[in-house]
Amino acid sequence: MRSPPESPIAPASLCRLQEAFGRAIAAPFVFDSTPDGQGGDYQLDIDSYDAELVADIRPRGTTSPHERLGIYNQQYWFRLLSTMQEEYPVTERILGTLEFNKMVMAYLTRFPPDSYTLTHLSDRLGQFLTHQHRWNRGLIRESAGLEYLFIRAFDAPERPAFHPSSQTEYHRDEILAQPIGLQPHWFLFEEHWNLVECRQAIKQEGVATITPVARHGHWAVYRGPDGPRAHRLNWLQARLLDALHRGTPLGQACDELVETLDGNDVQELAGNIGTWFARWVAMGWFASPSVEPAR
Repeated sequence: MRSPPESPIAPASLCRLQEAFGRAIAAPFVFDSTPDGQGGDYQLDIDSYDAELVADIRPRGTTSPHERLGIYNQQYWFRLLSTMQEEYPVTERILGTLEFNKMVMAYLTRFPPDSYTLTHLSDRLGQFLTHQHRWNRGLIRESAGLEYLFIRAFDAPERPAFHPSSQTEYHRDEILAQPIGLQPHWFLFEEHWNLVECRQAIKQEGVATITPVARHGHWAVYRGPDGPRAHRLNWLQARLLDALHRGTPLGQACDELVETLDGNDVQELAGNIGTWFARWVAMGWFASPSVEPAR
């Protein structure tokens, strides 16, 4: 049996050319400064293009080698910037388009795309926003964090849904003592500004400007039949769901929660948990557990 042929080794000159071309098309734009410090139009940083690379490119018609490289440079960033603007509408409105584009360029220069798909384009944005720069602000970190949950909810897989009516009496008893898994596309979000409502206003009403206001709240972000959505939770619901999400069995989660509550909160939990759980099941938040009888 013949061994598979070895892959040919690319000439060093070709490798150098490819690396130089990659650096050229990923060169960040240069933004003109304006008196108010907000920045103006952008320019291509053609001076950063590798001189040997430029010398290897032939002009075409009236288009110079620098201009030909610039076309690829523009298209590279236009594609990435438009994708990020679409996926981060709240953050883009808060910063303004120009400042948002600067942030994205700084982020993708620090963490260049390393996947063939744009699905993972912003996987390290949260990490970038913790660095020392002008975008490291609580509001920006939180808005970007919320929008990343919507991206994850869209892309995450779905497991078979949990249906209590299909469980035997044995399984229903066992479920109380076993972790109940939430769907991979389900996430808990705690906000300190009304960011979910801002996102809904942009997506559903098409508003062009938003003004986030300070407000504390809890939301479940998950994928529904028509795509990612958010559902408001009160603090009791959020604490219970957080425990379930961390793998605490339902019975244990309720017992531990009750120990921290006063009488009125205990009554609210006891009087509503059945309704809450039925609603959450109906919305498809829980994945079917795998509980097998002991032998």
